[in-house]
Amino acid sequence: MVKANNNRTNFLRGILFLKWIVTLVVWGLPALVGPPALFDLLGIPFPSDPTFVRLFGAVVTAVALAYWYAWKDPVRNVAIIKFGILDNGLVTATILILGFTVGLSSWFFWVSAILTAFFFVSFTVYMLHQNKGLGVRRQRCNWPVMSNPAITTGSYEVRHGSKTT
Repeated sequence: MVKANNNRTNFLRGILFLKWIVTLVVWGLPALVGPPALFDLLGIPFPSDPTFVRLFGAVVTAVALAYWYAWKDPVRNVAIIKFGILDNGLVTATILILGFTVGLSSWFFWVSAILTAFFFVSFTVYMLHQNKGLGVRRQRCNWPVMSNPAITTGSYEVRHGSKTT
């Protein structure tokens, strides 16, 4: 069980490393500092006012840093993996909806949809396996109970696990 769990974590770390690199190099930095010629090469129209593109690049570069943290320690940074499910799911859905309704101007968007769908599925499968494993070992939080004699009368029972004390 420990070896299988370790293999899953190592696999996830590989996926997170790929996600970090792709997010930074393919989406973040090009949108943040890329010249208009790069956008032309990718078939993406460059706006006359690039403020929105540059702000998008800044946010995606910051998200890449979050994926780097998750890559360094996926167990402690599981919230970033959960965010990755939402992030990649929404991006994939948006690209597909736009692609099939209004059309997309570049092949780059379709490649991005394939990548984000891959990350969405990878993160989702990992989290499902983690949650399935926790079902057996999930621990209950047993808070200490303080009884107030002014409120309680008679006997006071507290359930701890399967025993009544």
